[in-house]
Amino acid sequence: MRRRAALTITLTVLSLFAFSRSSSQNVCGASYSVNQALATSISQWNQQNLTTLQWQGVDWVISYDTIVNSSLVATAHSLGLKVMVYVTSLKEHASAKNGIFNGYTTIYPQQSWAQVANDSAKTPMYPDPLGGELWFSPYGPYPGNVTIPRIWKNLQLGADGIFLDTLILYGDASGRYADNSTYAHHVWKTNYPALSYQEFRYQSLHDNAKRIYDSMHNATSPNPNAFLVISDNNVCVQPPATETQLRAKFASAIDRWQDGADGFVLEYVGFIENNNPSNPIGEAQAIINAWNREKSTYHVSKPMWLIGFTNRDDVFNYLESNSATQGFGYWAYANYLLQPNLIIYQGQPYHFSIQTNSSMFNLQFDRTRRLINFSVTGPDGTRGYVNAVVPITLLNGPPIIMLNNQQIAPSLLNQNTTHYIIRIDYHHSTQQVSIGGAYTIPEFPPSLLLPIIAVILLTAMGIFRKRDLARARVAQQDFNY
Repeated sequence: MRRRAALTITLTVLSLFAFSRSSSQNVCGASYSVNQALATSISQWNQQNLTTLQWQGVDWVISYDTIVNSSLVATAHSLGLKVMVYVTSLKEHASAKNGIFNGYTTIYPQQSWAQVANDSAKTPMYPDPLGGELWFSPYGPYPGNVTIPRIWKNLQLGADGIFLDTLILYGDASGRYADNSTYAHHVWKTNYPALSYQEFRYQSLHDNAKRIYDSMHNATSPNPNAFLVISDNNVCVQPPATETQLRAKFASAIDRWQDGADGFVLEYVGFIENNNPSNPIGEAQAIINAWNREKSTYHVSKPMWLIGFTNRDDVFNYLESNSATQGFGYWAYANYLLQPNLIIYQGQPYHFSIQTNSSMFNLQFDRTRRLINFSVTGPDGTRGYVNAVVPITLLNGPPIIMLNNQQIAPSLLNQNTTHYIIRIDYHHSTQQVSIGGAYTIPEFPPSLLLPIIAVILLTAMGIFRKRDLARARVAQQDFNY
């Protein structure tokens, strides 16, 4: 009976450990496809922010600098992050009339580069009075003299991808003087005379995207493997009933650009909870529905990211978990991901807190071991303490506290239904603290822990067996008497 009990304990412990190890490998070894990648735009490039984004599970960081910083790209790469640079295809700020720096030289564009309004004055859309922006023709000198050199410069500096925005030929840019046509008007009448102007608009933006795509992926490109993702120009902010109207307004139809892009971004303007405070989850689902329409109605087969910014845990978790199960990418809000007491693990947000009388620095989360690591320091000869509140479900097993890679007993260890409450005390110097679970103890890597447990349990079984044999001999002796 005891042998069966010992064997049952052995098999139970080993099976639980095997399950834990398998789950850990699935998490740690997961390599997101482009479809499932978590991305965020970042304006404050520094080591700390990049490190935080890395352990939050971010795959891509998007820079909105015109020309990316090569040293920060190298830092991102050292952390396993990929870098995408935002580039506008046909748009500049109004200040560009004083010159556009394209990475090589300064260009002073002529007004004839611009899209021209079809009004009585034939007004150049230069600048656009609505936003102080300059809009250029997709067939003029701008794409070749500015857009493509700018993209190449960023690829030379190490960028892994380009986020291309503002592929727009406006509907009112359909004509100019008969003897002095705009670039787009001339191409329409010369190369596509059978198309209506609306169909030509769709065609012109495809031609522009394909030209940029080919320039990135040819043999002479600084990075032929770079990823080109194109915006849908905010079509998905509208309900299905007005979606067709919005597509016509912007001539935005990503299904027609599939040979000119590696993927697409469906942009949702504003914060989800602000646009629909009464039902933010429903609003998040509406964005997912737009993604499904692109696949089912418009037959888009290329990868798609959703931009749906939020500061709410439930909305983030909803979009991120659907990203993993349905296969789209999700662009999260950087300020949400960079909250000081937030850890994203397996798409689930966890909030923790650390209070200390020491100076704390170098806070990191080790995703492979599910460890919260940080350093503390203070004046020699004084005592320091840390009070930590950590979610139970974040740790893999009962909490283990390490001080300078040595396990210590906490001064206090309590728990409620959701969190462990931990206190540790120490003498001040510079100390490294790790808080993890019993199944990710740093001294015992997963590859060694299984045989150690097996040896311990087999030894225990041997002890049981020897004891049972000894008792059997005693019983036999008693029987012989």
